[in-house]
Amino acid sequence: MQKRHSMLRVLVVLALLLGSVLPGGVPRSAMAGDPPEETMAPPEDVRNLDWSLIDYNRVQLQWEKPLLPDSAEEDPNIEKYEIYEAGSNAVFAETLDTHVVIGDLAEKRIYRFIVKAVNAEGERSSGETTYPGTSPQYSAELASASIGSGDERMMDLSADGSTLLLANGAGSSIYEFKTATGVLRALPLTQDGEPLNASINGLSVSGDGSAIVFATASDNLKGIPQPGGEKTVYVYDVRSDTLQAISQPGARSTEPSISADGNRIVYDEASQIYLYERQSNTRILVSANTASLPSDDLNYRPVISADGKYIAYYSSASDLAGVPADGPEQTLVVYDVDSHAVDSYSQEASRYNQLAISDDGSRIAFTARYGGFAKPFVYDRTTGETKYLNNDRPQSEDKNKSYLNISISGDGRTVAADLLHHDKAPGQASAFGERFDLTENQDGGIVVAKASQTFNPAYTTARNTLDRDGKKLYLLNVTTLYVECSETCDAGEPGGHIQTVSWSVPGDAWAGDELKQGATMSLQAIGQPSLALEAIVDYSLLSEAGPPEKKQAVVPLSEDAQAAGIYRAQWQPPSGTSAVDKLSAREKDAGEAVSAPGLPVRIAGMLRVAISGKEGLPEAMTLTATHEGKAPRIGDDSSRRAVIRPPARCGSGLCRQIVGGDRGRRRDRACFGRRHSGDGGRSDAACANADAAGNVAGQGRTIRRAYART
Repeated sequence: MQKRHSMLRVLVVLALLLGSVLPGGVPRSAMAGDPPEETMAPPEDVRNLDWSLIDYNRVQLQWEKPLLPDSAEEDPNIEKYEIYEAGSNAVFAETLDTHVVIGDLAEKRIYRFIVKAVNAEGERSSGETTYPGTSPQYSAELASASIGSGDERMMDLSADGSTLLLANGAGSSIYEFKTATGVLRALPLTQDGEPLNASINGLSVSGDGSAIVFATASDNLKGIPQPGGEKTVYVYDVRSDTLQAISQPGARSTEPSISADGNRIVYDEASQIYLYERQSNTRILVSANTASLPSDDLNYRPVISADGKYIAYYSSASDLAGVPADGPEQTLVVYDVDSHAVDSYSQEASRYNQLAISDDGSRIAFTARYGGFAKPFVYDRTTGETKYLNNDRPQSEDKNKSYLNISISGDGRTVAADLLHHDKAPGQASAFGERFDLTENQDGGIVVAKASQTFNPAYTTARNTLDRDGKKLYLLNVTTLYVECSETCDAGEPGGHIQTVSWSVPGDAWAGDELKQGATMSLQAIGQPSLALEAIVDYSLLSEAGPPEKKQAVVPLSEDAQAAGIYRAQWQPPSGTSAVDKLSAREKDAGEAVSAPGLPVRIAGMLRVAISGKEGLPEAMTLTATHEGKAPRIGDDSSRRAVIRPPARCGSGLCRQIVGGDRGRRRDRACFGRRHSGDGGRSDAACANADAAGNVAGQGRTIRRAYART
C-alpha cells in the first residue's frame, strides 16, 4: 500500500511538472469551464513607405507606424519591423525604428523591398512594397537651376566640355554652368536682371563657352531697341557682355546652332535655312533650289558641326538643289559649307524629329518615325549607311519606347537619347535615357557594341548630353543637374560635404496643403560622415501689432549611430507660427548652407468659437465658416463643418465670438438663433459657455462670416 501511495505521489508531481495534463491528455486550459486564450490579430501595414538615396549604392527606407484596425491611433503593440527582398523569405534587415539604411547594393539597379510590422506575439503584417533605385558609382550632383520640370527644358555643352547652358523654352533665365568650378549663374541678358519675358527657341554654345546663340521674342533684352513680336536670333558675347541680333527684323527666326569657333551660326528663318558668318557679316541661303532661291517647302532643325564645315537639317521641299525631286515626304540633308552644296542625304524615314551632329560632321544621330513610335538612328555621311540603334537588341528591350531628344559625342562613337517607356517595369521611371556605344565591323559598318540605361533607373531624367569623347554624360532630374562618368569624375565637379537636406511630417499632420498646428517636422541631412551639422529653420510668427515676424531657429543635427552620414533632428514650430519659410543645413560655424526643397509651407490656423450664456444650449451645433464667399476647411470633415458640443444647461440666448486667422487682429461678434425641442419650434436667444476649435486652412486670412446651427 505504501508503495502504491508513493507511486501516486510521483504521478501527481509529474502531472504538475508537465503542465497539469488531465486524464485523456487534455490540458486544464482546454476544459469547457475555462475561457479560451486571447491571441493578437496580425498588425496593419506600415504607412507612407518611401525611400531616398544616401550614396550611389546605399538607400534609406522610411515609413510611419501602423494604426490599430478601424482607428486613427497608432498600434502600441508593434515591437519591430522586418525588411525582405522580393522573392526571398529570409529577413534582409530588421529595425526598431521607422527607418532603415540598406547598403552594399549593386549600382544602376531597381530593388524591391517589403516592410512588415511585427507585434509582441510575433504576428506580421502582410507587407508594404517599395522600389528603390541605385545610381552609377561614378556620378555627382552638380547644381540646381530654376528652369521648371517640363519638356521645354533645354541644355547644351561646349565642345571643350567647360560650359553647360540650361534654360526653359517656355521662358526663363539662361544659366551658365562651369564644369571645372561648379559655378552656376544666370547670364545677364535683360535690362532688369529678370528672366526673359518670352519663350526661348534653340540654345547653342561655342566650343569654349565664349559665345551663345538663342532665339526669342522677348522685349526686355538689354541694349536691344528692337521690340518683341516675332522670334529673333541673338548671339551673346560672354567676354564683352554684348548682345547682337543676327536674323532679319520681323522674320520668324528659330533653332540657331553655332560652330566651335563662334564664327558660323546656322538658323531657321521663315522655314528656310540660313548661315551667318560673324567675322565677315555675311548671310548665305542654305536651303536653296537650283535657281539659288528659297526652296518650295519647309526646312527646319539645322545643326552645324563643331568644325563649322557641315550643316545637317530636315527638308520637305521638292525642288531642293542636290536632292532628287521624286523623293519621300521628308529628307535628312547634309550641306557642305565650303562647297556651298549638298554633300549627302538620307530619305529612309517617314517623319524625322530631333538630330545631332558629330564634331567633324561625319555622323548624324537622329530620331525618326517609320509609322510608329520615334526611334533612334545614326546616319554615316561618309558611307551613306543609316543604322537603327535598336536593331540588334531583343524585342523586349525595343518595344513600347518612343525616343525624344538625342545627343552624339564629339567623336561620333557614342549616342544618348531621351525616351518615354509606355510599359515600364515596376519602380522604373517612365522617362529616362539610353546610351549606345558604337564600333565598326571589318567593312566599316556601324555596330552597337552596348546599349544601356543611363543613370539611376528609378529617376526620371531628360536632356542626356554627351561630351566630346563620350566619357561624361550630363542630364537633368527635374531641375537638378547630374553627371555620370565612365571613370572617377573630376574633383571639382561634385558639391560640398552636405549632399541633400530634407524634411517630413506624418501623413495625418496635413490640413489640405498646410501643416496642422502642433505638427513635428523630422529634419534630415545626408553628407560625409563625422560632420558637426546644424539645421537653420526660417519661419514666420504671427504678431498682434502688424505683419508676421521673421524668426530663425538653429537645431543641432545628430549623426545616426547605425548609418554614417545621415543626420537627424526633430523640430516643432512654436505656437503662433504661420509658415515655415526655409530649411537649410550647414557645418557649424563653417561652410555654405544647403537648402531643402518643398518650402515654404503654411501652418493652418486655429479657429476658436466662444458661446457664452447661462443655460439651455442644445447638445450639439454645427459651425460653418466662410472666407470671401468660400468655406475654408475646418477639421478634416470634407463638409467643412465642425460640431460644437456646449454644456447641457443653457439659458434664453445664444451668442458667439469668432477669432479669425489673424489671431486676434480682427474679431467679429454676433448672435445665433436657437430652436428649442418640444416648444413648438419657437426661436429665442440664449447664451452659454462653449468652446470649439478646428484647424482652418489659410492661416493669416480673416474669417469674414461664421454661423452655428442646432
